Amino acid sequence: MRAQLGRLGPDEREALTLIVVAEPAPFELVERECGAEAVRRLAAMRLVRPAEGPDGVLRLRHAVYGDALLPLIPLTASLSLRERTAGNLARQMSTAEGIVRAVTWALDCGFPVEDEALLRAARVSLGRLGNTLAVEAASAVRLPASRDAAREVLGQVAYSRGRYAEAVALLRPTASGRGVLRPGLAGALVWLAARWALGHPAVAVRADVERLPGAGEGGLRDLLGLAAACAAGDLDAVASGLGRWRAGHRRGAVALQGWAAEAVACAVEAELLVAAGRPVGAAPPLRAALERATEAADMTPFLQAFAAIRLVLAGLAAGEWDAAEEDLQRLLISTTAGLVAEGAAAQTARGVALTRCGRFREAWDALAPALDALQGRDPGHLLPFTAALAAYAGRVRGARPGPYTSGSVLLGPVRPGPVRPGPARGTHGPLYSAAAPLAALFSAAAGHALDAAPGSSGAAATRAGDSLAAAVDAAAGEGRLDVALQGELLCFEAGRRDRLGRLLEVARSTEGRWAEAAALLASAFAERSPAGLLQAGERLSAGGWTAYAGDCFAEASRGFDRALQRSEARAAWAKKSACDALLGDGGPRPSAGAALLTPREREVVALAAAGLSDREIAERLTVSVRTVEGHLYRAYAKLAVTSREQLGSALGTSGPAQGP
Repeated sequence: MRAQLGRLGPDEREALTLIVVAEPAPFELVERECGAEAVRRLAAMRLVRPAEGPDGVLRLRHAVYGDALLPLIPLTASLSLRERTAGNLARQMSTAEGIVRAVTWALDCGFPVEDEALLRAARVSLGRLGNTLAVEAASAVRLPASRDAAREVLGQVAYSRGRYAEAVALLRPTASGRGVLRPGLAGALVWLAARWALGHPAVAVRADVERLPGAGEGGLRDLLGLAAACAAGDLDAVASGLGRWRAGHRRGAVALQGWAAEAVACAVEAELLVAAGRPVGAAPPLRAALERATEAADMTPFLQAFAAIRLVLAGLAAGEWDAAEEDLQRLLISTTAGLVAEGAAAQTARGVALTRCGRFREAWDALAPALDALQGRDPGHLLPFTAALAAYAGRVRGARPGPYTSGSVLLGPVRPGPVRPGPARGTHGPLYSAAAPLAALFSAAAGHALDAAPGSSGAAATRAGDSLAAAVDAAAGEGRLDVALQGELLCFEAGRRDRLGRLLEVARSTEGRWAEAAALLASAFAERSPAGLLQAGERLSAGGWTAYAGDCFAEASRGFDRALQRSEARAAWAKKSACDALLGDGGPRPSAGAALLTPREREVVALAAAGLSDREIAERLTVSVRTVEGHLYRAYAKLAVTSREQLGSALGTSGPAQGP
């Protein structure tokens, strides 16, 4: 940029310098000082935008031109420019870009700046993740009355840079002589998050919050208490606290003003509703509050991420994948601040949706960058859940593991030994209180996929299945229906048909399209009617639940085949193959019984799946035809298939060449 600026003529350079220091610069000022032709040439070179608005203001095409040019302005020239643009200073300071440019220039030149302007520039820069200017401006504040606000900015910058102990020290809440808590909402919540990032016990954090003044007034103390209870997983305290906060907030005596506080309260309420199995009503009020707060510029990057992640997760819990993806794009990925603040969390949320839809390769593509990011910075303790989810996505249908060469590597953070139940209540992270129990569930499910893989012993597969069931039962004991539903579906996907009743019970107790699909799936498998399974598959396919539909079609095909209804079996299998093609994730899943095959049974099954007849297999293995038939008979029972054409899919190697 500096090289490009060096090619400008004297008039053009002077005009550009004037625009830089006065942006948004009045056209008449630049025209009077430098001439209209210089402005026209700068616009033609696409360095500045044409004059905008009724008063005709000039802006740079990109802020980088200003960043490059400001350090090149000599101090004597800066003094002259300050005199020439003095009449525009008030107008410049009224805009976000103007306050940032004016304060940057003033600090570089050593010009005095009022504390109010310094704090405004610091807050604008913080919202834009301009941490360098935020620190410089906040550090330049002089008056004692402004230092609390400056410390709030400095503490949030420290948190964003991973300096959590520094953030805790800067943001520790204190009460003024009038009982008003400082810092404000954003700083206080970052103080909580920094303490969780440092691993402070949730019980100790909640006790510190409860000792703060201002209880029962619908103010900051009550809102902090809600966030602390939510992160600790104490949903009873969240439910009772929400009522008290809203009652005090309506009275408005010492209540927090602005939509940011409402967005935080709605985010906590959304998590409560999701845990109670009522996710459908969680998203709309949170979405409305978040949009209003964003429009009113009440949200810092941290607050936006705190609310937006819970909005996305509420959509996922309800099975509203499209709405969740739209919220993800609009509130996180489309805004630099949201993406930088919680990009890993956003990608993990997307991985959850793709995994639940059976699109495991796409899930891996979303989770891989999240894993890399969380290796360096993980204040929300999200890595165990993301790693377990990635391990599950990578093992169930053979998604490419990339730099993580095996699922065992991914399970390192959460599976140092035998899979254990989730952590005790009160040890959850601040991002989402269900992350810890879900990490235990997906770790157990990925461990089952590893231990039940081809070549493993039957004993290992049995132990893995029991470990998964134990993890699901432990997670269900925490009283979260969203976690219980995830766990029962993971058991279903692992082949545990003995838990269909429990899956149906949990699904019927939960709202939303996802729960409805799970109830339909469990009911069809429990009844075991081929016609009912086929009908359920059609309904699931029409609703977009392709993986579940494929499971129904496969089971219907086996049922029709057992009833000697060959044409119906072939038709159902064709629908199952179509589901596999739609998922596009490298082929069907191996049957849960694949790990139970003996080495000789596996060898016979592989040859049969390749198209060899019983006699050809017998000749190749130098055994009798009756021996081959015996191996196939036992393998059919273990794999829950009834024909040779289904063997390839049951082994997870390839689909059948033709229908049953």
